[in-house]
Amino acid sequence: MLAMKARGQLGAFLAIACAVMVGCNVVLSKVALASVPSVTALFYIVSFSLLLSYGVGFQQRAPIPRRLQDPGVALTLIHGVLASLGMLFTFFGLYHLAAPTVTFVARVEVLISTACAFVFLKESFSHFRIVGFLLGLTGTVIICLPDNLTQMAYSEQQTGIGYVLLGAAAFGTCELFGKLAVKSIPVTSFMMLRNTVTFLVLTGFAISQGAIAWVEPGEILCLFGAALTGPIMARMLFMYGIR
Repeated sequence: MLAMKARGQLGAFLAIACAVMVGCNVVLSKVALASVPSVTALFYIVSFSLLLSYGVGFQQRAPIPRRLQDPGVALTLIHGVLASLGMLFTFFGLYHLAAPTVTFVARVEVLISTACAFVFLKESFSHFRIVGFLLGLTGTVIICLPDNLTQMAYSEQQTGIGYVLLGAAAFGTCELFGKLAVKSIPVTSFMMLRNTVTFLVLTGFAISQGAIAWVEPGEILCLFGAALTGPIMARMLFMYGIR
């Protein structure tokens, strides 16, 4: 009983730390997007994320899954593709919305992953968790009301919210596959493979759009910070929390 309570407290701490990292990631990304196109910014972020994840992996001597038949590899590949879509849609939304709005609406990801865990993994939830789920859903609806979207034209805000919600749906769904994957492979190995997939998918998209270009040193610093806080710290904390 005590072990389960301690594990729950650790999970709550990791979730809060993850939320803090997500907030930092959104602010740094928004600063960069003031002068860098969305797809170009994503190219730099996934490049830095790939380097950072392999740096951590080599430091920890994490095994690198190489065969599709290995446990968890196929699940991680699906997770990576969905995560790529989540990043793309979220950045499109971030272009249209203020950073605080994106940070809040993007947390619908947690509600979606919670619903997926309940439906597909048959995880049980206490009454307090159900109340928290409903409060989170209510808060998202309130933040999206017209009276709360006054900084830009409402139509532009609607477009941005639509993109962020699509990103949250992709992220929330991908966590179902991530949770199953880390039952078979270490989180560090999972992160290495995941970031390889997101790099390949989003770099391919950037090449197709002719969006790979040099950016200024200050912008590179912001994008490196966004990579460190988002795809590395936030995602790793999240995966340790749900494992």
